[in-house]
Amino acid sequence: KQEWEDRRKKVEAEMKEKGIPSLEDAPPEGPAPSSGSSASSAAPEPAAPASERSRPVFIEFACSEKSNLSSEATKNGFKIFRITKNNDAFKDETIAEAEKLINSQTHMHGSLDCTAWTTRTYMNAKMYPSYRPKLAEMRRVSLLLVRRFIRLSEKILRAGGDVSFEWPRWAVGWRIPELKEFFERWNFKFGCFDGCRVGLVFPEGKIRKPWKFATTNPELAQELDKYRCICKKKHIKCEGARTAASAYYPKRMCKIVMDQVVKHTIKIEPAAAAKAESESAGPSPSAPDKIESAGPSPAAPVENEVE
Repeated sequence: KQEWEDRRKKVEAEMKEKGIPSLEDAPPEGPAPSSGSSASSAAPEPAAPASERSRPVFIEFACSEKSNLSSEATKNGFKIFRITKNNDAFKDETIAEAEKLINSQTHMHGSLDCTAWTTRTYMNAKMYPSYRPKLAEMRRVSLLLVRRFIRLSEKILRAGGDVSFEWPRWAVGWRIPELKEFFERWNFKFGCFDGCRVGLVFPEGKIRKPWKFATTNPELAQELDKYRCICKKKHIKCEGARTAASAYYPKRMCKIVMDQVVKHTIKIEPAAAAKAESESAGPSPSAPDKIESAGPSPAAPVENEVE
């Protein structure tokens, strides 16, 4: 462990000399990647009607178009809003749409791409100097997303809602100063668990995949902590096609998470809120429950939930 820590510090020092963003020195906020984002100068939208504001809301920050977690939220009566690759977090209009939905029964979950913050980046930066500029850009973009997530989260928390955030347990991004300060300021609790206990199972066996949640919902953190690995058989490796498949939350995990979100977030019965919303809408046809971009959706992983 000491040898690895010495190596990490040496590589991080070399990266700093080359101008690659470190965890201690976050780069200034530059322009967002080109994705059609534009500053909005339009007047703010009017507030949603009371019936709409009474319905629980689940916002998923950085997910797939058909994410299992939002689908589970729909089953529990939540109005969902997915911030995806198409419904882009870098677009001001996307954030504005999410902000209009915020009420005291809102829970937002974030799971940003962690590629720029894996422990492997240190080894790659050491072995391949040409990789360093790419890493610098990946971290710059990731930090922009982290800041957008934090700003939206604080509006939800001030409204009385809850927030959760997930990254792999060993991601070095957990040490990003802005993220750490945000978690401390709002008294986030942490829950660690392993994929092999929550349905990350393939025909060849189980993948451990250590996950970590930070959340303002203490019951959620406590519940997830119960699902640490107790496997006696050897895990299979997370490689090849399994790597992409493991990026999707297993359905069993989504059920565990959503059970605690419902208990902590919903203050008005979903059926009553949905009825009030329907009555206020009148005879007009009902709008789809999901706000998401059109286009093809990525194929969901095949999941074997038998442990």
